[in-house]
Amino acid sequence: MHFLNGHSRRFWYLHYKQAADLPKCARLHADEARAVARGSPTRAMAACDRLIDYVEAFTRATVQGQRW
Repeated sequence: MHFLNGHSRRFWYLHYKQAADLPKCARLHADEARAVARGSPTRAMAACDRLIDYVEAFTRATVQGQRW
């Protein structure tokens, strides 16, 4: 798992300036953190799903050479 995490970070840092929506990414992280802080596992899981969906879409767009 450590290898995957390292590769994911390198991929992000290599491509985020070209393809990422940083304000959206920050909101998604903040939503997840707020849900955890409030002790709401259901909302935290939903926020995590939205974040993962964003990361997947970012990755696919990057690999396919698209801009958002």
